[in-house]
Amino acid sequence: MRRYFFYAEKETNLKNFPKFKVLCFTMILLPSLSAVCFSTDVYSKLSAGDMKILGSIQGKGTINPDKGDTAKIYFIGGHKGKYDIRIYRSSGEVVHKDSMSSVVEGMFEWVPGNTASGSYVAHISGPGIDKSKKIVIVR
Repeated sequence: MRRYFFYAEKETNLKNFPKFKVLCFTMILLPSLSAVCFSTDVYSKLSAGDMKILGSIQGKGTINPDKGDTAKIYFIGGHKGKYDIRIYRSSGEVVHKDSMSSVVEGMFEWVPGNTASGSYVAHISGPGIDKSKKIVIVR
């Protein structure tokens, strides 16, 4: 059995059609079937004031920058406004910061590059959200 992992983003703003964003697809090729597809909508699993971190393309909780993995940090706030993200080392040093304005939900992507292996903390703050989660870098 061969596995192929795909990542796609799409947003619709048409009337009478639901809005959806950030779909992660996994296609598994089986000997008896040409393809079986599964999908997961990240935002459907979040509620206001929540965040989720997706690491490797396989959806595991660790990130290996040597394999091209990045941290995708999804969030839904309380209402439209400015959202900030800070990523900290265990020592408290800020290693990454970014912000978005005039949004209710969004995704920050952190490309760790030459960041050392270890535990990091991602913190998002903005209207209706003030939350932190751990990110693990493994080389």
